[in-house]
Amino acid sequence: MPHIEGYSDIGVFLHEATRVDMDSIYFYNIDFVNQVEKIFIKYSPRINLFFINWNLLCYMLLIAYLASALYAAIIMVLQMMYIRSASKIMESNGSKKIKLTYFPKITIQIPVREEPLDIIKRILLLCSKLKYPKDKLEVILVSDDSEEMAIRIKKIVKEITTKTGLKIIFLHRKDRKGFKAGALNYALKFSSGEYIVVFDVDTVFKEDFLERVIPYVLNGYDAVVVRWTAGNADLTPTSRALSFVFDVMAEIVQNGRAKWSGTPALVGSGCILSREIIEKVGGWNEKSIAEDSDMGLRIILAGGKIKFIDDARILVEVPYNYASFKKQQIRWIYGSVEMLRRYALRIISCNNLNLKQKIDNLLYYGQYLSIILNIVAIAFTTLFIIFRFPFIKTLIFVQTFLFIMLIFYACGLFKLIKKMKYGIREILPYLGRVTAMGLAVSLPGLLAFLKAVFNMGLYWEVTPKGLQGFSFKSSKVQEFVFGLTLIFMGLLALSGGYSLLGVYLILNSSAFIYVALRRNL
Repeated sequence: MPHIEGYSDIGVFLHEATRVDMDSIYFYNIDFVNQVEKIFIKYSPRINLFFINWNLLCYMLLIAYLASALYAAIIMVLQMMYIRSASKIMESNGSKKIKLTYFPKITIQIPVREEPLDIIKRILLLCSKLKYPKDKLEVILVSDDSEEMAIRIKKIVKEITTKTGLKIIFLHRKDRKGFKAGALNYALKFSSGEYIVVFDVDTVFKEDFLERVIPYVLNGYDAVVVRWTAGNADLTPTSRALSFVFDVMAEIVQNGRAKWSGTPALVGSGCILSREIIEKVGGWNEKSIAEDSDMGLRIILAGGKIKFIDDARILVEVPYNYASFKKQQIRWIYGSVEMLRRYALRIISCNNLNLKQKIDNLLYYGQYLSIILNIVAIAFTTLFIIFRFPFIKTLIFVQTFLFIMLIFYACGLFKLIKKMKYGIREILPYLGRVTAMGLAVSLPGLLAFLKAVFNMGLYWEVTPKGLQGFSFKSSKVQEFVFGLTLIFMGLLALSGGYSLLGVYLILNSSAFIYVALRRNL
């Protein structure tokens, strides 16, 4: 699911300004003239490391910081454009249901692997209740499970086929090559439908789903994606918080982005594609961990058209706890960066995209860089505390500018939230919980980011669902250790006179400690 960009406190890079005497390689205290510097800086001796070119190091860090600050500003502007577009759409009357007069052959593909049997049974029964001619509909359930599990799934398929009359084809892949993308390519060989619908096993949809989406593919669109909504919102405190953010981000990133750029991303459940476009772009990419985004971008690069519709919503599961949320986000971070690494040059040189669409797609697939920027900001803050770099005025100006932009962004966001009929008091606990989880996941997210950049590979894991997702646990040791480290650095900063830097680090530490210690998270 997509992330609200977060930016550092205004005091992140306040630090002591010193003068370097390169002849003696010693560092002396500076008489501060500027009163702002006097408030936040306190002299302490600096280590004399003769092998470091301090001027060069300072400039390199400043350039890196300015580059990250510029990226943060651009992302905020882009998000504000999405929010503005989403708000305009909400003010309109919405789309009307189009009556079908022609019923093309449809194949529903459902890939499964290590999924609860009750969840598998539920989606097959939902498929049998779709308001669509049975002779024009087939379901292919493709399993990457063990032989024993496959036998149990096959019994469920036979039972539902006999009871409902729905044509269900069960396929068992003993070779799991390509994971979900490989399963979809394998299912395509046995599919007879003119159009292919892909559902994740945890998806819940209404009986008129096909009636709502098919008119758009018949009207010239190569693929259609629909609005996601959380289906397990009230089961745990974490799922309640994530369902709220999930809904808001769907409004911004799905609805708003589709309106603003005209190039919505393909999401892996509840999408419908023409068989022709799948074959045209070469099938699902089995080397990509984000096979849905990969397919959608290749369709757009090939000149195809994707339509987002808001009135054919489906219910999907959001993570039940921090452990499953972390597993999901690691996969999404890796997939997003992988997409950018693989397709950035093709996006820039594509003749089927205008300049606005090129910029939008580059920034969209680089969205998770904002998570990594938080860790970078923390690292920079630590370096500034230890080595006391100059450029105080520049950094204060940049941070003030970003803080003002963040205020404008927050105003637009809260206006949109109000239009979505959420109460501010109601959502504040949700925002706090998800913000803490988002900061904490930046630590393992950094590793996933680096793996994607250097093409090191990431094992594809299914996000736990149903009772598995509810009971899924993982170690929080790294979050706890990192949180303690930030507290130590914050106290060190306070003792050295870096008041705002210390507060910034301690505030960040609270997110990691909160996530590590909360038992119901």
